[in-house]
Amino acid sequence: MTETQKQSRIDRIRDMVREALEDEGSSPLFSTKGEDEIDSLAVSIHQLIERVKLRKADEPLWDSYKTLDEIIDALPDAIFAIDRSGKVIAWNRSMEQLTQVSKGEMIGRERYEYAIPFYGRARPLLIDLALLPDDDYEKDHYNYVFRKGGAILYAEAYVPSAYGGKGAYLSGTASKLRDSSGKIIGAIESLRDITERKRTEEALRNSENLLRNILDGSPIPQFVIGRDHRVVMWNKALEKYSGVRAEEMVGTDGQSVPFYGKKRPTMADLLIDGAVEKIPLLYEGKYAKSVLVDGAYEGTDFFPEIGDGGKWLYFTASTIKDSKGNILGAVETLEDVTEHKRAEEMLKEREEFLSSIIENIPNMIFIKDSRELKFIRFNRAGEHLLGYRREELIGKSDYDFFPREQADFFLKKDREVLESGQLYDIPEELVESKSGTRILHTKKIPIPDRNGKPAYLLGISEDITERKRAEEEQDKLRAQFAQAQKMESIGRLAGGVAHDFNNMLGVIIGYTDLAFSRVDPAHPVAAGLQQIRKAAERSANLTRQLLAFARKQTIVPKVLDLNETLESMLKFLRRLIGEDIDLIWQPGNGLWPVNMDPSQIDQILANLCVNARDAIAGIGNITIETENVTLGESCRARHPDCVPGDYVLLAVSDDGFGMSGEILENLFEPFFTTKESGKGTGLGLATVYGIVKQNNGFIDVDSQEGNGSNFKIYLPRYKGRLEGLQEEGPEAPPRGHETILVVEDEEAILKMNIMMLQELGYTALASSCPDDALRIAGEHPGEIHLLLTDVVMPRMNGLELSRSLLSLHPKVKCLFMSGYPADVIAQHGVLDKSLNFIQKPFSLRSLAVTLRGVLEKK
Repeated sequence: MTETQKQSRIDRIRDMVREALEDEGSSPLFSTKGEDEIDSLAVSIHQLIERVKLRKADEPLWDSYKTLDEIIDALPDAIFAIDRSGKVIAWNRSMEQLTQVSKGEMIGRERYEYAIPFYGRARPLLIDLALLPDDDYEKDHYNYVFRKGGAILYAEAYVPSAYGGKGAYLSGTASKLRDSSGKIIGAIESLRDITERKRTEEALRNSENLLRNILDGSPIPQFVIGRDHRVVMWNKALEKYSGVRAEEMVGTDGQSVPFYGKKRPTMADLLIDGAVEKIPLLYEGKYAKSVLVDGAYEGTDFFPEIGDGGKWLYFTASTIKDSKGNILGAVETLEDVTEHKRAEEMLKEREEFLSSIIENIPNMIFIKDSRELKFIRFNRAGEHLLGYRREELIGKSDYDFFPREQADFFLKKDREVLESGQLYDIPEELVESKSGTRILHTKKIPIPDRNGKPAYLLGISEDITERKRAEEEQDKLRAQFAQAQKMESIGRLAGGVAHDFNNMLGVIIGYTDLAFSRVDPAHPVAAGLQQIRKAAERSANLTRQLLAFARKQTIVPKVLDLNETLESMLKFLRRLIGEDIDLIWQPGNGLWPVNMDPSQIDQILANLCVNARDAIAGIGNITIETENVTLGESCRARHPDCVPGDYVLLAVSDDGFGMSGEILENLFEPFFTTKESGKGTGLGLATVYGIVKQNNGFIDVDSQEGNGSNFKIYLPRYKGRLEGLQEEGPEAPPRGHETILVVEDEEAILKMNIMMLQELGYTALASSCPDDALRIAGEHPGEIHLLLTDVVMPRMNGLELSRSLLSLHPKVKCLFMSGYPADVIAQHGVLDKSLNFIQKPFSLRSLAVTLRGVLEKK
């Protein structure tokens, strides 16, 4: 029902009530049209009810009551009434629609039962507060209650059970009912559905909040003032720009103070007052009407209070109006155009100094006329680049300075630029000048005349010769970095599998050695055991190669005389390369010592010699040389990580078929091989590279197809105290008789270690965990001479165990073992040179030799 329809119905009902009361001899007191009209109408209806009740008993009341019911039912608002006892005496048709409860069900109900259709339970309503006011109940059950005219209550609330449980926002008006003598005889309440109004209000609030958030969060400084000229919004951008917080400005009329240092009308103030005629007085020559928004103005002015020394601001102001066109306020936005104003001022100066700027640009700038393509301007950089004075260049063409073929190319590009009208970018031009061949990056663009036709050709050439050389060097560095990343990836893979793989190989090698020691070498089984042993050794070597290449191999560096170490290997190397190839040994005199693990020298020589052997088809030579070299800063050109100083050079060369440039680029990549499938792992040279890097050295390779290869390995000179090489032990594994406590959490390895120790004559005590080892040590009546323990174990590592054991057996010596790579062992503190360590997997002989070395050490 529209508001017009509702008002029409109310007018009809008011006329009916007036007519009925006049018939009863009373004059109704209706309110004027407006908010209280329904309430006053309800009071008049109550007057009519009382008049009907006062009639004599023999008068026909039915028709009067019927008329009264029709009047109440015809009202558009939901209405009900109660007597003083709280019993329902009226319940109109609109109330039936609102509650889904009929009049017949509600008439006569009491004890607040009339509240059940609204709230699902009996409770006082506004009508009850009209009879018996209760301030506490009002606060607890209504958002607000206020009185109109002192006697009429008005409230708004959400009623959950309205419309049969759908719920609705309702406004209610309630007042007392009095008889003709003024005595209170009940109360009446009218209800109106305001759900749509509430939704509209909520949407309006959300819209206002959204608009406020948009304005407040806008990166454009702006403020909004109300009709009273007081600030209602001062956004964050303006806070930052003006240095004044919003809480200092909102509610005040001092919006001009942060800009001018005093109160004065802003553009927004003038628009609110409609004082457009004052704008020229305050902003003379600095304003204009907006072409985008009708009634808005824009301007530019200098604001002395903003920033350091003031700023030029461009500002726009427009009024904010309601739907009827009434002015509610105004908004003003600001933009810093200080730099723009400065740019305008500087433009004239720049035009005057354009010639000077061109002269000081480090790139060559030249201009040619579009018809003959002769030079009409050259800057100082152009003179320097080409080696000619300006007077020699002006009026000449490219043919006067460059070979014909090159001049033809330049002029061809010039014609293409002029015909296309577009910028041409020529990345690389080789120019022969008096200073030699230079590489230029040239851009050419036509300069049009007033008619838009090409009049000149502008060229800018950058000498990128040095940059190109640097880029080539960077490409080399990137390739080296990529190589390092590949090696790191494989190293992580190798480190991840090394522990478990070494443990398994340790079991295989250990039990094979034990079995072989108990079998007659002539027995057929002995040959099989030898094959198992070789396969296990090859597998262990593969793991060592992976770790060495990744620089994660556990090493024990020693001060070595490289000549002595290599001479001890010559017999082995000759067997390795075969009888068809001669091994030539050329040791240098007075060779400096190096600090390396001897096993790494073995790996380097074995891998390089095998590579050289495979590169020789048939008969050939492999030469091994050593010498002392001192490198200067020039070594960094090929090896950026090279540290100038003294090095020991180890060179291995062959007269094989050599390598192509493509192979050289990938030479040290892991798993790169040129050999047939199954004949190479691709790890040999990667392992050599990893070992050399681990020892702070570097490799130089010189090779050409058909001319053999030469590997030069530079190892840093050792300058510390010299130590002699240890003599090798006897062929047979040394035996012992001491008591050894073995701690190993892998059961198979623990059993194998016990058997190996017993085979070597030792008394072995076995433990699978540190806690159990300490218990055994505490209960053992005799002396424990040595602790042989794994490094990485649950709850307590090997180093911690050794320290605890020393409190029980102060003289015990310790030998640590592990299958983990060096980086993992280092985390447990066992790579200290003062500690004894043996890498898994180890053979019976290596264990025997290591044990004697530890036990006999003072």
